[in-house]
Amino acid sequence: MPRVVDEQLIERRWARARHILATDPASRSRGVEIINVTENSVEVAIATGFDDSNGVGITHGGLTYFLADSAVGIASNLTEDANLTSSATVTYLAPGPLGETLRAVCTGPVAGAGRTSIYRTEVTREDGQSIVVVQSTMMKLGRPKTESEQ
Repeated sequence: MPRVVDEQLIERRWARARHILATDPASRSRGVEIINVTENSVEVAIATGFDDSNGVGITHGGLTYFLADSAVGIASNLTEDANLTSSATVTYLAPGPLGETLRAVCTGPVAGAGRTSIYRTEVTREDGQSIVVVQSTMMKLGRPKTESEQ
């Protein structure tokens, strides 16, 4: 039986994701763009250049984690509750080349209980090679979003 996609849900998630990015000066100022939003994932991208390099001439690991954290920040806040990262495990698998657009796909929650949920984000380079995998533990703040967070 074919899977049925709730198009209205997807459109609400897209609208919410655009709003979250619009109210996130850090992600916006670095050029993070939303590429796709589905029922259980968010994909974002960022272009890299010389200013993003580390001392060995590849994309700084902090920038790849920043992209993953931007993705999980959007994905986890598509719910009614405000969420923040309480911890993250970052596994670097390959270098991020400069001059490419990196993509991060955040899926989740993949597990959770109470106020805690787990999201998985994979950052890839243009050829599809995975360069970073992040498992983020998100904590609900225990309050609904304020009007400015809506």
